[in-house]
Amino acid sequence: MSPTAAPVKRPKSRVVIVDVAERLWGERGLDAVSLREISAAAGLSNPASVQYHFGGRDGLVNAIYTGRLPAIDARRSALLAAARVKGKEADLRTLLDCLFRPLLEQQDERGQHSYASFLRQVLQFEPAIALRGQAMSLTPVTVELLLLIEKAMPDVPPQLVQHRLIAMNLLMLDVLIRHDRDPEAELLVEEIYADTLDILVAGIAACPTTGNPNVRHAAKTDRDSNEI
Repeated sequence: MSPTAAPVKRPKSRVVIVDVAERLWGERGLDAVSLREISAAAGLSNPASVQYHFGGRDGLVNAIYTGRLPAIDARRSALLAAARVKGKEADLRTLLDCLFRPLLEQQDERGQHSYASFLRQVLQFEPAIALRGQAMSLTPVTVELLLLIEKAMPDVPPQLVQHRLIAMNLLMLDVLIRHDRDPEAELLVEEIYADTLDILVAGIAACPTTGNPNVRHAAKTDRDSNEI
């Protein structure tokens, strides 16, 4: 966890369950791993341990968010503060790095990007996406970053900005996960990350060539930031 955010103290069983759930769901998907399987993998004799501690799947997903998001947001806050000191708070590459670097830096004891894997699976499981939306209060700096990224692209209609944010998030998550699963990768993960950031910068600000030319003047819809 980021040194800027104090870890939340939780009973040992809860900690183990959360860590195991993040790993198994990240590897296989939320609809492919049962709560009983998570309890067993956590080494707990009671197959209903998840229900006892979290009330069910949604409560466990929220616990993963609660355990991860404050530290991720704190790290984004520190990166954004450093960018402002350098006068780069309007630089698109810097802003995207503030957004994604905490996902790069998070690794479990195996050296795997377990939260990135979990988040990628969440984006394929509609009920959990809604839960991320409910946890937005945990990530005010993330919301601020998304606004700054949108502001840095004045020529891109707001609706396309949201589409591009979702697409680039999926790409970055996939890149981190693929690197984790390739034991013979020739490039370091930092090198892969930097190259992917270059791709995102070029793509997200590209001049739109399709769609309604008047769309930029339409009323803005709610920001679909649950997927970041």
